[in-house]
Amino acid sequence: MKQCVFVLVLISFLLAEVSRAPKQVPPGDLSVEEVPMFISIGWDDNSHSGMPGSTAEEGGVRWVCDFTKELRNPEGTGQEETFDGAPVRTTFFSNSFYIEPYNGDFSVMVKWAHNYAYRLGHEIANHTHSHLTGGDGPYLSVDAWEEEIYKCSEMFSRPAPAIEDSALTADDPSLGAGVPIEEIVGFRAPYLFYGNNLFTALKNLNFIYDSSIEEGMDPAQDGTNFYWPYTMDHESPGHRYMSEVSGTKEPEYAVPEHPGIWQLPVYALVTPPDDECENYGLAPGFRDRLKEHVTTLGKPGAFDVDNGKISGLDYNMFYFIEFNLTKEEVLATLKYSLDQRMRGNRAPMVIGFHSQYYTPVWNGNAGNIPDDADRRAIVEEFVQYALETYEDVRFVPMRDLQQWLETPVALEGSTPIGREASPRHHRGVQIISQREGLLLSAKDQFDATVRVYTPSGQLVFEEARHIPRDGIHVATPTLRGMYVVRISGGDKTISQRVLFE
Repeated sequence: MKQCVFVLVLISFLLAEVSRAPKQVPPGDLSVEEVPMFISIGWDDNSHSGMPGSTAEEGGVRWVCDFTKELRNPEGTGQEETFDGAPVRTTFFSNSFYIEPYNGDFSVMVKWAHNYAYRLGHEIANHTHSHLTGGDGPYLSVDAWEEEIYKCSEMFSRPAPAIEDSALTADDPSLGAGVPIEEIVGFRAPYLFYGNNLFTALKNLNFIYDSSIEEGMDPAQDGTNFYWPYTMDHESPGHRYMSEVSGTKEPEYAVPEHPGIWQLPVYALVTPPDDECENYGLAPGFRDRLKEHVTTLGKPGAFDVDNGKISGLDYNMFYFIEFNLTKEEVLATLKYSLDQRMRGNRAPMVIGFHSQYYTPVWNGNAGNIPDDADRRAIVEEFVQYALETYEDVRFVPMRDLQQWLETPVALEGSTPIGREASPRHHRGVQIISQREGLLLSAKDQFDATVRVYTPSGQLVFEEARHIPRDGIHVATPTLRGMYVVRISGGDKTISQRVLFE
């Protein structure tokens, strides 16, 4: 019998208390040459679908899906654990406010676009329900954080609109994006306004990682020596610098220890210095021009010519009352920031973008890039530059980055000493699709309920089975295409997207 093994993602929601201190060297005793150059793009808010007939038909969630749909990471040796040849995919940190009616776009279209992203293998993560427009994140209670976060996850987990309903303009509140709630394991705070109570709430709600703290603003770091991601039972170097040295974070942002939560920081971007400008198509004096610009805005301390750092968000690069960069300057900054990593320790490049900024809706805010097509071209050209320039680049959603960090695997197939399992299967359960069903095995046998769902959340199969170590075949109805397999038993739930062929 022909077997088709197609494992896109394996996520367990039993949080392991892995501890990883912040270090400026790769994890797992790997050399720099052995680690992939990970790039994880996190799209915040995601208010506009980009669907035909929507309020902004160009850009938005659909554009991200379409331009990455056929892109793949470099082939490498074909090793799955280092994402060799894997599809280029990203993370959407979305607000459920935008899948309610009349909040910028037609809600059914925004729901369908998110489900489309999910079906393609992008990650749907949490950015709160309301986006906390008051910016009071550091002051929120644990209960308030939990309410905002849970509401967002619950709304996105509701069944998705059918494909034939994707163009509807009337809302159906019973629908969401069809993302199983236990697959929503990542979070980014609106405005990056975090605090102790946020991390307590994330722990209470069994989130695996956060991406709210900025790293790399310390002048001693130049892009070649950023800290690798870490677990939050250790002090955050980025938070310490911003709160104790630069004074850009108030005491309310205090972050005591929070075991069990990974921090995948938003890293600073580094603008090219004068001796590098011409290599990136810019005239020398780029940093001096930026300093002059922010000084005229009344923000003289917002930029240091010597280190050239800016926050790793497109908002800061595009907005006319921030750095107001041109298309060429944004591309140069992204490319130089990546090149610095490749000259150094290959710390992951975690970037914060907003899919709605690439629609016509945002044309009036990007003073030096007023054409949304030019803004989209920036992202598309940077992705192509990374893929074509470096054979070790791997674009992955942040959930995949976190799994690799937990159990690092070297490029070219070598596994670190003392680590036996791959990041795709290290939590002890393997799911393999077969022509007539599933082959299931477990490192530690257990009783479970096996369920199979369509990508839109419709249950098509359910059966209680004992999952042994040596494997068991579970016959399912004849299935073709992508489905979600969910195994629940004991103290864990595991979801995996599986292709039946």
